[in-house]
Amino acid sequence: MTAPTSLTVADEDVDRRFITDQTGQIYVHGPDGLEDEPFLDVSDQLVEFMEFDERGLLGLAFHPDFADNGRFYVRYSSPPRDGTPKEYDHTFVLSEFQTAGDDNAQADPDSERVLLEIPEPQFNHNSGNICFGPDGYLYVGTGDGGGANDTGTGHVGDWYDENDGGNGQDTQANLLGAILRIDVDQEGEATPYAIPDDNPLVDQEGELGEHYVRGFRNPWGMSVTDGGELLAADVGQNLFESVNHVQRGGNYSWNITEGTRCFSTGTPLDPPQNCPQRTPDDVRGGEPLLDPVIEYPHEVSVLEPELGAENGGGNETAAGNETTGGTGGGAGVSSGQIGVSVTGGSLYESDEISDLEGAYVFGDWSLDGESPGTVFLARPPEGWQDTEGEATGESGQDGLWPIEQLQLEGEAAENGRPTGFVYAFGEGADGEIYVLTTSTSTVEGEGAPLPRPSRWPWWCGTGRWRRCRD
Repeated sequence: MTAPTSLTVADEDVDRRFITDQTGQIYVHGPDGLEDEPFLDVSDQLVEFMEFDERGLLGLAFHPDFADNGRFYVRYSSPPRDGTPKEYDHTFVLSEFQTAGDDNAQADPDSERVLLEIPEPQFNHNSGNICFGPDGYLYVGTGDGGGANDTGTGHVGDWYDENDGGNGQDTQANLLGAILRIDVDQEGEATPYAIPDDNPLVDQEGELGEHYVRGFRNPWGMSVTDGGELLAADVGQNLFESVNHVQRGGNYSWNITEGTRCFSTGTPLDPPQNCPQRTPDDVRGGEPLLDPVIEYPHEVSVLEPELGAENGGGNETAAGNETTGGTGGGAGVSSGQIGVSVTGGSLYESDEISDLEGAYVFGDWSLDGESPGTVFLARPPEGWQDTEGEATGESGQDGLWPIEQLQLEGEAAENGRPTGFVYAFGEGADGEIYVLTTSTSTVEGEGAPLPRPSRWPWWCGTGRWRRCRD
């Protein structure tokens, strides 16, 4: 494979995992390893890749009744289609496919039914995450349109005049910078999907009802717990990475903040001390700007003023949100560097590895943009799920979950880290977590394509080099 972007399973009595490759193929990983022929190949519908690229085949989700109806959903990046402005880069596509037979062994490539197309201004910040919730609705992540700062071509203005842009705070002009929620079993008056009646902006004048939550820069890694809680990582810009506990109607603050910290489009490397904590009353009734549950900086030096302060800060070890254990500033830290781009994972709810039970396993794509990535875990506090599904303003740096580096052993690990870039995480039918990596940061050019991975999962531990599972 070249760059595996997701791993998921269908609700069926078959031992197989489906892995999407950024170059357009869905492969099946079964008891005998990765099958030679893809389950589906949409490479002929994708954009022409650059050497480094964030476009491609990005997401896959199976209908809850897949075993009976053979339906599944795919997110990919196509060349500009009708309705995409000439100056834009490509088109976001969400499509439904069906399998070719009752055994659901292979997809029917001619069964595609396009559900949603969104014009994308730039090549990056495409998200791609899709998953079904326990309510049977499809949740669809969208990036802010790309570029930097949530500004420029294709980025609309919003209510915060101190910053230019942006799509993250807009819910009227487009569907970017958000997580959408749609009903794929029904059709709307003008859409091949319906909008659930209990979506938060339904029937509000001028609002696009598909929005479930907003304020995202680039959701990369979205998962649903056994209890129905939605967790979504959001890739930061210059300073901070974050993961959010997503609640109905929430505004997760981009580009007013980057993580818990104020953000300035004019001086992104020098954030202001003060910024709004909620929208004005005339913007969706005055809603709170929500903080993540996980946050970490790209570099330890970002925190130095806080670490020396009397009361510390949200990422100080005493406050429980800097990576801990090891040397050089904590496990996960190398020469002061922690990471550059968060990769969202899953809550570990299996009982195979007792040390991981109840922990959220996630990672960072690369230590510094050139070196392999890191795998982390975060331990949520008791009662973190007790929100009754509605967004509140109670958060802040004091509520951040503690982080540790997850030490890895085996063929695909070195010095406790993976030997590749951490592209994605997936979860098997047994609740075990898979880490998807590649040895190159490119899609085209030297280093691509890659040989197939030989084994999953890795040996792992919780900072004590304990062998957990082969």
